Amino acid sequence: GALASAGLAQATTGEQIFTAGGCAGCHTFQPAGSTGNIGPDLDDLASAAGDMPPEEFVRQSILDPDAEVAQGFSAGVMPSFEGRLNDEQVQALVDYLLGE
Repeated sequence: GALASAGLAQATTGEQIFTAGGCAGCHTFQPAGSTGNIGPDLDDLASAAGDMPPEEFVRQSILDPDAEVAQGFSAGVMPSFEGRLNDEQVQALVDYLLGE
């Protein structure tokens, strides 16, 4: 809702963006203490990226989640954050998810 959108707009660190974006509700990610299983586990994104550079893979997954859907998961479930996060927020989230 509007409150979540306001929190997301104010979030600046990767951890804040992960929380405000509701990522923990669907994804397992140990640094955040999240154990969601609706979406893929985010603990080893470098391996999940395959031949794609990990940073590019994670950025694409945030902005265009249906471009490459993880095996065993359905397209159309994860919302796109295109237009909901600015470039700095996307980079902060990518860095957080990759442990940088």
